[in-house]
Amino acid sequence: MAAAITIQFFKYQLYEEYYIGVNFVFFLVLSMVFTLIIIFFGGYTAYQVCINCTTLESLEPVAYRTKLPTSQWRFRRPPDYETLGNIYNIGLRNNVIQLMGRNWIEWLFPVPGHLPGNGTSFPVNMALRRRAEERAEVEIDMHRRRKLFFQNNEQH
Repeated sequence: MAAAITIQFFKYQLYEEYYIGVNFVFFLVLSMVFTLIIIFFGGYTAYQVCINCTTLESLEPVAYRTKLPTSQWRFRRPPDYETLGNIYNIGLRNNVIQLMGRNWIEWLFPVPGHLPGNGTSFPVNMALRRRAEERAEVEIDMHRRRKLFFQNNEQH
């Protein structure tokens, strides 16, 4: 609203007859700041929906849990968001369905209980999961070989 009034003020050269009050300028700047903040956070939220990531996950990436504790990864870097990507990113359409539901009318009138899943377990990207499991198995195998190597050398 403030932007529309300001545009008309300059478009019709009303500045020749009237003046802009300090209060109006203050609230114009304040509304522009709030608009930019809302656009930024709205865009960031849309980005997070697209990649199926929560705010906490994006601020502090959690290492993937494997059979081998993170402290025992010696030969390779443990799997994380940087090395594998987000395992919960199942594609844009499926990410939106997970968050909002299947029917777009439910987006406007959210009714509890119509979302897919149970809220405690979530579908994962199986290709990324297999890759994480393969990397963990390779690391476990290398760890076993190293242990056997040192055991054999101690016996001799």
